[in-house]
Amino acid sequence: MKTEENKIKLPYVQLIITLLGLGSSFWTYLLHIQLKAQAGSPLICDVNETINCSKIIGSSQGELFYIPLGIWGMVYWLMGLGLVFLPKFSKVSARCVASWRLFVSGVGFVSALALIYISYFILKGICEFCSVVQASCIIYFIVSFVSYKRIKDGVYHATKLDFIKFVGSVTVSLVIPLVVFASTKTFFHNYYKKIDQGQKQVGEYQIQAPFLPLLDNENIDYSQGENGAPVEIIEFTDFECPYCQLLHEKLQELKHLVDSGKVRIYFRNWPLSYHKYSFKLAVAARCSGAQDKFWEFADWSFKTAKKYARDKKQKEKMFSDSNILNKAKDLNLDITAFKECLKDENILKKLKKDSSDANYLGGAGTPFLLVNGSQYKGNWLQPKLLEKDILKIINGE
Repeated sequence: MKTEENKIKLPYVQLIITLLGLGSSFWTYLLHIQLKAQAGSPLICDVNETINCSKIIGSSQGELFYIPLGIWGMVYWLMGLGLVFLPKFSKVSARCVASWRLFVSGVGFVSALALIYISYFILKGICEFCSVVQASCIIYFIVSFVSYKRIKDGVYHATKLDFIKFVGSVTVSLVIPLVVFASTKTFFHNYYKKIDQGQKQVGEYQIQAPFLPLLDNENIDYSQGENGAPVEIIEFTDFECPYCQLLHEKLQELKHLVDSGKVRIYFRNWPLSYHKYSFKLAVAARCSGAQDKFWEFADWSFKTAKKYARDKKQKEKMFSDSNILNKAKDLNLDITAFKECLKDENILKKLKKDSSDANYLGGAGTPFLLVNGSQYKGNWLQPKLLEKDILKIINGE
């Protein structure tokens, strides 16, 4: 009886599902590393505002304990793979394997539903490869449940040694992906970074060296403050980025340092691919700047994006082509010149150069703040601390 019980056929359906899930999880891990290395550059699976891998993978929900979800997915699928081959190196019964598989797949099923909810209802986006992993989890649970129900009167049989082997396989499943992450993240980060720089450092936009201020001229890079200020701040920003909106507000608290000639603040655009209106607003802001209204349009863009961040329909209305023209009229711009500027290829090239420079200087995302050529790693959320650091530079401390 036990001999027949222990003759468990290799579950090829579960094997295919686990291999698919494992491969998809590894690919999402690579996309995560690529997004970190090439911040501001779109991923291959960024189709539009909704179908957008960057939007999902690059969110705070894209990591757990600072480890990409793709790595945790690999842990899960290696556990599933271990259960596929467990009967080959153990004497467990079919009922025992089916029970363990049902439990593991149940955890994956609940996790998949939670991630689907976060993606569709909170982040309001879809990552194609994440969806493959989530669909695999759901199918794996269904197949495991059906497999469990088909075993009518099977005996649950597993020795203490069998249980130890199972725990051992779970431990291996946990360790291998974490080792892969620790040993490859730097390699892949540098690999994608090199590719990104190779693509952008061509022709007239090749960056020779990260020399401050890496600016063009007053007609293209807008600034507040006087020439020769001892402290120069460059903010690389995205109009739809919540933290960029906050940084822009915080920097206004340094106005007394700007007015006194101690600080000069340069503004550079870094519109991220997964923000629907950022690029359009960046172009419109610079076209407003061509008629000396850059800061007015930039302030309006930040405040409006912040105000309607959770109101998709109103946001779409506010940032429509017609309403942007209305804003240009409110600023008393020459509308004919403004419309022509919106088509200017030089503006588009400028924005690409901004993103390229930010990447070259080590930016990992927006906002990216430089103080006298070096990335500022202090707490800019408290302007008083930023002011204190600025005064240290001025005083030579």
